[in-house]
Amino acid sequence: MVRSTTKQYWRGFVAGERVRMRIETRGATGSDEDITHPSGTLAIISRLANFGEFQGDGVDLVIGEGSRAICNSFDDRDVKELGEIPFTHT
Repeated sequence: MVRSTTKQYWRGFVAGERVRMRIETRGATGSDEDITHPSGTLAIISRLANFGEFQGDGVDLVIGEGSRAICNSFDDRDVKELGEIPFTHT
């Protein structure tokens, strides 16, 4: 999977930006604890990425804080499926 990109922004968002999740987000912490973060949880865009032809461009996010933080990725395909970007500017 190709992840590097030279783009400076994705759909108006930049790497390092703090955002607020519009959807409930599930994932595992670094210690494999399953976590569910509710809509409204703060996140940070850790980097912009190109996920290849099928998924398109997107972002990697760190959602939540501290030991309860999870990593997740969202891309053009997710936006199409959800009908909106799953996070918003803070």
